[in-house]
Amino acid sequence: MGRREDTSQAFPHFIESGQQDNQTVVLLHGLGMGYRFWELQLPFLSKRYHLLALDLPGFAGSVSSGPFTMIRAAAATVDLLDKQAIPAAHLCGLSLGAMVALQIAIQSPGHVLSLILSAGQIQPDAQIMEEQFAAMAAVPEDVLFESFINFVPPQYEDLRQAAREDLQQTGKQGLLAAMREASQVRFRQHLRQIRVPSLILCGSEDLVNLEAAQELAETLPHAQLAIIAGVGHAWNLEKPDEFARMVDDFVQQVEHKYKDQRT
Repeated sequence: MGRREDTSQAFPHFIESGQQDNQTVVLLHGLGMGYRFWELQLPFLSKRYHLLALDLPGFAGSVSSGPFTMIRAAAATVDLLDKQAIPAAHLCGLSLGAMVALQIAIQSPGHVLSLILSAGQIQPDAQIMEEQFAAMAAVPEDVLFESFINFVPPQYEDLRQAAREDLQQTGKQGLLAAMREASQVRFRQHLRQIRVPSLILCGSEDLVNLEAAQELAETLPHAQLAIIAGVGHAWNLEKPDEFARMVDDFVQQVEHKYKDQRT
């Protein structure tokens, strides 16, 4: 079954792809774009999974819902699963989306089958976050937007235009609000209570997030770590096929484990 976009103006705005009776994977985008951040993974993953990709509160098609907060983003994702009558799903998030996935695992653990966390943070360094916030606040909106658009490789012009549209909907103040919210996360004390299988990913060139990736892998009780050589922060855009395959391989591994436990 092809892609289906929710056009009801309900919150959150989302698309789904793949057969609805397949296992569900929820895709949680990072700071900047909305669900279209995952465009390059949708064709491959929708062959095997029922995909839900949403615009988080305060972003793109969900901007009218008000500013982004971790708690609201987690609640919106869980509400979407409940409305779709999906008891639990595999959660895949990158950067801000990885933090939202962790928030869901803490806030609503029964809705989570596994976690795929790329470039996530546990307790961001206050000085680094303040410097990043100040740098974002200081530049004109169009310059800030271009810095996000440039995460998308030049050969994907349609996706670069999609990024531009999403950023214009979200606006500079929306980005700053989400950045400020992300700087406040304090997940460290909760990590050991997360019992689901977890795949921790990070690009070798994403130096700001390598330490957090290693700590996540060491602290989460059922985690494995993969550092991807030669890529940076938004590496699902740099090596889209490899990212999709790693998600697929991990979810299949988890599903086989759950199947064995049921038999």
